[in-house]
Amino acid sequence: VDTGTSLIVGPSGPMKTLISTLNVQPDCSGINSLPTLSFTISGQVINVPPSIYVIKETTVLGKTQCAFGGQGASTTMWILGD
Repeated sequence: VDTGTSLIVGPSGPMKTLISTLNVQPDCSGINSLPTLSFTISGQVINVPPSIYVIKETTVLGKTQCAFGGQGASTTMWILGD
């Protein structure tokens, strides 16, 4: 497990499915209805709620925007960001 990034990174196929399934809205609507993601590592379940995996930023114009904090990569490994 690499925790040297702020994102969740995984194989392109599963991440593409995850991103489209979650469908995080850019206007931040529906964040509270998004599921908690669960990762099992050596039998230990790590729960990641949407308050952690959704990146919420305020633009220079004061508008709030949201995006899923993850991406796909050409790898078979997963990186669980900080």
